[in-house]
Amino acid sequence: LLRHEKTMIPKRGKWQELQKKYPAGNMAGDKSLKKLVRNGIVDGMRGQVWMELSGAERKWKECPALYQQLNQDDGAGSDEALTQIDLDIHRTFPDHVFFAGSPHDGDPIGKVGSSSLLGPLRRVLRAYARRNKAVGYCQGLNFIAGMMLLFVSEEQTFWLLATLLEQVLPKDYYARDLTGCNVDLRVFSSLLEKKLPKLHKHFLASGLSVEFFGLEWFIALFAKTLPTETLLRVWDCIFSEGYKVLFRVGIAVLQMNEKHLLSIQEPHDLFHEVQGLGRTLLDGDTLLKTAFAVYLQRSQVEELREKHRVEVFADSQARLESRDARVETKPRLEVQRLPPPNNS
Repeated sequence: LLRHEKTMIPKRGKWQELQKKYPAGNMAGDKSLKKLVRNGIVDGMRGQVWMELSGAERKWKECPALYQQLNQDDGAGSDEALTQIDLDIHRTFPDHVFFAGSPHDGDPIGKVGSSSLLGPLRRVLRAYARRNKAVGYCQGLNFIAGMMLLFVSEEQTFWLLATLLEQVLPKDYYARDLTGCNVDLRVFSSLLEKKLPKLHKHFLASGLSVEFFGLEWFIALFAKTLPTETLLRVWDCIFSEGYKVLFRVGIAVLQMNEKHLLSIQEPHDLFHEVQGLGRTLLDGDTLLKTAFAVYLQRSQVEELREKHRVEVFADSQARLESRDARVETKPRLEVQRLPPPNNS
């Protein structure tokens, strides 16, 4: 993070000028903003800019008391999602000092910089599960909300998460069957075939599907993959420009490693190598430069989504029918009647 901050020093002046120009916010329409964001938001302003660009600030102002209401224990019984949240919460950045300790639910609603973020993280995830029962809680959301908590307050994290899941990404992205995420993984595979055909063919020949490595990328929005300083640059652009950034960054990570990956002939070695992609990628400038050189139209993504959504639903229906058929054909155990006892 210190090295990341040093790279931001020359850009800090431009961000301060923009902040002076829009003291009450509303910077989203400024013509210079897109370029500034792609070059990186300075850490001192990152949370504020994320809230404004994503629309989370506006969403929060429309329902200012909702977060506290969702966190009230009404005695109606335990939350269904809370059991899974409690299983996952200690797996969230386990080596990070801010995610050590115990998630005491009785802690007051905290601000940025709280000594332990497990309590705030638990409350944010529980509150969102209560808000959106169609999603509830999904593995991966703990890493996304956890990273947000490092830069915005607990309540802002809730609204940023809500905006991300309800406006930036497809609404069924984190549905219980991960429909939206599975659709986007197929979209990504189609884009890989078009943008990097040799690598796509190499993966197929090795029996390597995009889901093997792409699920972690997409479900956690690279939060479990990229180094923090690089991840922040990617998220800056996601909140500014939307979901297309995910596909572009995914293609860019593969493109930057394409030559090496093509040289690996042993499938086992290839599987191992792709699992580590991005984890040491500290050069955010090169990653984003490569990503934004990938030509991609929103209409192209939506067309592919429509096509693959039909396939995902068809596959899901086929699995259900297959399961039902197995249940119907399962042999029934006949109870053998014992002869009555001979009392003679």
